[in-house]
Amino acid sequence: MSQVDAIEITVVEARHLDGEDGILGRKSDPYVIVHAGMTHKHKTAVQHKTVNPVWNEKFVLTKGTFSNKIHVEIYDEDFGPDDKLGFLEINVEDVVRNGHLDMWYPLTNKSGKKVAKGEIHLILRPVSRM
Repeated sequence: MSQVDAIEITVVEARHLDGEDGILGRKSDPYVIVHAGMTHKHKTAVQHKTVNPVWNEKFVLTKGTFSNKIHVEIYDEDFGPDDKLGFLEINVEDVVRNGHLDMWYPLTNKSGKKVAKGEIHLILRPVSRM
């Protein structure tokens, strides 16, 4: 794998998420957690009562904090335990090889075996020192 000093990831938005809060008219209070290992997790702000949230939040995963995969998880904030709406994994090598990814990614469900409802728009790029 090519050497990079960091991976910059922008969590842009999501669409068509599952509405977990049935009482509130099939809406969710979604937020995203991004990590590439067990440490240095980054969390977006919670977007209330929507299944089409917009975040436009940027995070940097620095060398030493990421492994071969970037994990992106979307949750619905609740009064009790938060519900996982979906997740995905992105290979760091794909980011390095392409130099810049600006894509909509389908979400995998809780069991990881099929597509969950919704997708997320991410922008990823490798960062190297000159």
